Amino acid sequence: MLMLILNAQVEEVANQYYFKKLKQRVTVYPYDMNVINAKRVNGFRGFDFLITIETEPSIGAHNSVGKDRFTFRISPLVPEKDSIKFVKFKHIKSYSIPPHLRD
Repeated sequence: MLMLILNAQVEEVANQYYFKKLKQRVTVYPYDMNVINAKRVNGFRGFDFLITIETEPSIGAHNSVGKDRFTFRISPLVPEKDSIKFVKFKHIKSYSIPPHLRD
């Protein structure tokens, strides 16, 4: 359920990064997203979370273009839509793109 909720925002951030390089949109599949870290910001009884997701955006038929990490704050205190705020993006690794998918 968490992956489905975060998927659109993860894909949007990924496309902001990759579209500059690839000139085409990438896809992020919810089943390919992994929770790397989940932390309660205000301790034991708080409902303010930092969630870090790692995934491999792809183009074409599941051709991964890289590995990335996304951090989100999920909290009833965040005024943004649905109480989810994008915090941080980190590109970890780039993969080569098959020739038939380049430009």
